[in-house]
Amino acid sequence: MAEDVQVITGHPNNPRIAARLNNFASGSADMRGTHTAWLNANVAPILQRRTTWVDLNGYASKLGTPESNQLLSERRCKSVRLYVSGFADQVTFRTEHFAGESESAGDKDDNDGYWRSVEILVYERQPPAFRRIPERTEVVSVRRITHRSYSRVKSDVVNQTSTDPNEMQQKEMVDLLVETLTGDRPPGQWRFLGDEETARRRVASFPSGYRVNRVIFNTDETFQTMSWGGLTVTITTIEYQWQPPLPFIEVITAYRVTANGQAGPPGFTSTWLPRRIAQRTPLVIPPSP
Repeated sequence: MAEDVQVITGHPNNPRIAARLNNFASGSADMRGTHTAWLNANVAPILQRRTTWVDLNGYASKLGTPESNQLLSERRCKSVRLYVSGFADQVTFRTEHFAGESESAGDKDDNDGYWRSVEILVYERQPPAFRRIPERTEVVSVRRITHRSYSRVKSDVVNQTSTDPNEMQQKEMVDLLVETLTGDRPPGQWRFLGDEETARRRVASFPSGYRVNRVIFNTDETFQTMSWGGLTVTITTIEYQWQPPLPFIEVITAYRVTANGQAGPPGFTSTWLPRRIAQRTPLVIPPSP
């Protein structure tokens, strides 16, 4: 499960502070105590001492109907807006975006807390408009890959110094991904993910002018102690979201380590990369199906 509050860094519009408030209860727009505590500590002081602008983006998981989830994302935004409005005599809300389940990954029953959320972005001065790249005029649909899966098995005859998932190196895979995507690692090195299970690819049809705007890497690493050492199985799935293209691509990484049946806390990172940089690697721009 996602953390209740995930701070957002590296957003191209450069907000003063930004975060994703996760784990709204299913079907509910009521904020959690951790949400209000974070807003009180981090957003209230900014709004009380200067003129600011606030953006809100509401989301819902795919559990339920698209129509009900659209309304649910709007209700969640309004809940956060009402609470934040109490921090100052006048708070300017620049945009409110109700995405519903349209940007959520997973199948129709996916109810991950990461998608039951509201993003809040607070600016000290009016930010520039986040404009999309103009769409091409043709309306031809093409098949695009929306899901890929990789697996890797590693045996080690030397025992781990720790088998506590809280102490093990959970971010190794994430660090390698970021290095690859930003160009700090040779492109061919992305094979550290292991072998792709091509039979598990998923495809869907989109207008030919659509491009990848968001990539979600989800890595589960399982370590098991053996008499001779240890065995590590790593499974990484990649979800691609195709939309009218933005100048930046959001890369979300989620990871969890399980050691000898004990699961460590999940970790999340969010990075915005210029399209001209991110599209250099086949991890972000998948091949034709």
